[in-house]
Amino acid sequence: MQIDVPYIQIEPTTRCNFTCGFCAGRHLPQIDLDFALFRALVDKLSNPRHIELQGEGEPLLHPDFFAMVDYLRARFPLVKISTITNGSLLSDDIIAQLLKARINSVMVSLESADDQIFQKIRGGKLERVKRGLKKLMQRKRETHAEAPKVGFTVTLLQSTCEQLQTVADLYDELELDGGILLQPLQTMHTYRQFYDAATFAEMISQEKRQATNRIIASSASLRHKLAEYQKQTHFYAELYQSAAEHTCPWLDNGLYLAADGSIVSCCFIKNTQQHSMGSTTDPWEQIATYRKTLSQQLKTGQIPPQCSQCGIAHKMHAHAVT
Repeated sequence: MQIDVPYIQIEPTTRCNFTCGFCAGRHLPQIDLDFALFRALVDKLSNPRHIELQGEGEPLLHPDFFAMVDYLRARFPLVKISTITNGSLLSDDIIAQLLKARINSVMVSLESADDQIFQKIRGGKLERVKRGLKKLMQRKRETHAEAPKVGFTVTLLQSTCEQLQTVADLYDELELDGGILLQPLQTMHTYRQFYDAATFAEMISQEKRQATNRIIASSASLRHKLAEYQKQTHFYAELYQSAAEHTCPWLDNGLYLAADGSIVSCCFIKNTQQHSMGSTTDPWEQIATYRKTLSQQLKTGQIPPQCSQCGIAHKMHAHAVT
């Protein structure tokens, strides 16, 4: 039995060369996904639309990252492939492979365009990221490549949210083309359990949120980049737009493969051993039954333990009991 799920997220690794305090991955076992387990899942897929190769680590650290991309392209030539990176590993060789592999989207995570602030938050050097992105965009122009689209993913922090215009200016300096995504610091327990006092202090206040909205409203350049992101076909946007009202998009149309080989219900599951639905080597019928059971529980107003912190689950619960 093949897996007829259109949106698949695969976590190549939990390892990272940066030290962001808000990243759950720094507190997980530091492992790479075994290529055999990756292949076992891909061989079961029937016709995926979009595969996201990223999780709680830096995907380009996986020694077989491009072997994974090549395997996906051989099996599904038209599937969309995307990733999110910290941008520090964009060497000439990596750039050549990114262009050859025809990865559709590469989003680069950052919170500040200031070198010192960037290093304090991420533990890496912004100049190295900038140097790699300049080379990537130059090679795109030289080879007339349409892909990948390259943009920024910005986590809004209390201390940096008012620096968005400088991030937009850096985007222009680097001649990026994939838009900018803004996302709040995660508030779910699966992430908050790892936060220290300094990270808790970075949770954006209502006052700062209003200030951020004013910055966006006053900047045509920033609004254009936010709109440009919306034009792209990004994994999470496609997945969440694919679901009917009062359903879980992950249980309807998505699947997450963690770096330890566990298949879990969504990307927010960090205790994969406790909430695993099975492994890539298990029969798909077993995992499909598990997914169906979780979906039915949610639709009848029950909230499974792995969904206890999820806003979608609580909205489904409220809808079912009214």
